[in-house]
Amino acid sequence: MLISHLHPDHCIDLTGMYVFRTYHPEGMPERPLPLYGPPRTPHRFTRMYHGLEHDAVERVFDVHTLADTARIEVGPLTVTAYAVQHPVEAYGFRVEPPAACSPTPGTPTPAPI
Repeated sequence: MLISHLHPDHCIDLTGMYVFRTYHPEGMPERPLPLYGPPRTPHRFTRMYHGLEHDAVERVFDVHTLADTARIEVGPLTVTAYAVQHPVEAYGFRVEPPAACSPTPGTPTPAPI
């Protein structure tokens, strides 16, 4: 999961994902879900979901802190985080296919940054 910033309309669904993964009828998945967000993402999550056990975030999410130009490999894709102007620390994401993947003629290509 990629969280651009910590305004509730961009991160409140973490609480639903926590419930889904924690109380799923087939049990909790063996590995935590990778979660990339701004600094203090775990703190914001625990404030949104009052009453969590002290290790709840770490059991469900594998939290990584974003930084400008941080690169994340998601399967065959490369995601690069870029700091953007916003009232709070925020990131935009560029998603790129593998280098070996070339567009077919007539396919729009990404604009350079």
